[in-house]
Amino acid sequence: MTEVIDRLVTAMNAHHLDAVTALIHENYRSVQPAHPGRAFVGRDQMRANWEAMFAGIPDFHAAGHALGPRR
Repeated sequence: MTEVIDRLVTAMNAHHLDAVTALIHENYRSVQPAHPGRAFVGRDQMRANWEAMFAGIPDFHAAGHALGPRR
């Protein structure tokens, strides 16, 4: 699992939208309890959201944190 998280963090930090998108399930479901009107389903919408984030935050940087011991 940590390999996938590492790949996601690397892709996000490179602003490599194709690589980020490839790691997300096609039926991805985003649920935001504090903002229920912002919920959505689908990889295409996730991609559009991250495209806007990368454009709006050019110095975006993700940090991954280990979830447990590496194997």
